[in-house]
Amino acid sequence: MKKIIQVLILGLTVGLSNAVFAASSSAYMGVKGGLMLTSISDLSSATNIGGVIGYHISGSSGLAIEAEFTFTAIAGDASFSSEWDVTTAAVYLAYRSAGDMYFKTKVGFLNEDVTISNDFFGVSGTDSGASYGVGFGKKLGGSNSVEVELTIIEEDINFLSVGYNFDY
Repeated sequence: MKKIIQVLILGLTVGLSNAVFAASSSAYMGVKGGLMLTSISDLSSATNIGGVIGYHISGSSGLAIEAEFTFTAIAGDASFSSEWDVTTAAVYLAYRSAGDMYFKTKVGFLNEDVTISNDFFGVSGTDSGASYGVGFGKKLGGSNSVEVELTIIEEDINFLSVGYNFDY
């Protein structure tokens, strides 16, 4: 049920962003997916997917405001026959350099919800704080681009993702 609610929230976010920014060529949206890498020895990587909506700040070269939401599609393994997942929601100030091949950096505020569970029990924790990332992208022509990013979620979790963005 939790996964269904998360997919519905993601769908509503994308749908509402389309209605809000439909008249603006400065708006963009995208999808991304990748590995939640962890340095905790008892956890293996989880696979997350998510969405991004953003707005290029008028009059700036390369600055944008982004909102990003991800949830776990494939849980990572944890010790004691358990699994773990993480849901994130974040707001970033992002910068993309000029050109068809570009560098990207972002800094912002993130909220995460981490759950470790098995057939008998579950433990969940929520944390908020600063988040930042770096990456690179390639414009595919028109308003489309592909980006590869490494985002620091927290001290022990990093998100290595590939995304597809388009302006509308």
